Amino acid sequence: MSKKKNWAKTWVNQGALGREFGLSAVMIGRKLEEAGLREDRQPTQAAFDGGLAHAAPLANGVPNFRWHKQKTIAALEEAGLTRRPADEVQAAGLDAEARETAKEILRLEDSDDGMDQKMAYLLWACGACWNTNATGTGVT
Repeated sequence: MSKKKNWAKTWVNQGALGREFGLSAVMIGRKLEEAGLREDRQPTQAAFDGGLAHAAPLANGVPNFRWHKQKTIAALEEAGLTRRPADEVQAAGLDAEARETAKEILRLEDSDDGMDQKMAYLLWACGACWNTNATGTGVT
C-alpha cells in the first residue's frame, strides 16, 4: 500500500468517522465536542496532544482537520458511542461513493468541456468498484 493511501486510511474526516457510528459529520462533530476532543469547530489541544487530530489545511488556506481513525473511534467508544457492524459501515461507504458519483455525473452533464472523456473515465472508475469479492456479492 502506498504511503498516501495508508495516510488516507489512518487520518479521516468527520464524515468517515460518522459512518462508523451511523452518524452525519455534523453529529459526529457534536459527539467529539461532548467527549472533549473538539471545540469551536476544531480539535482541542488534548486531541492534538493525544495524537487523535492532525491539522491538514486545504491548498487555499482553509482550515481542515483529520482524525486518527482508530484512536478517535476508541475515544468515542470510551465516551459511550457504539459502532455499526462492519458490513453496515462498508455499505454506507459505498452509498456515499455512489452519491458523489451521481453528483459528478450531473455536474458533467451540464458541462461542455470534454464531457465525453470525463464521462468515459467516470464510468470506468465506477466499474472498478464492482469487481467480484470473496463473498461473490459483486461489491468490493
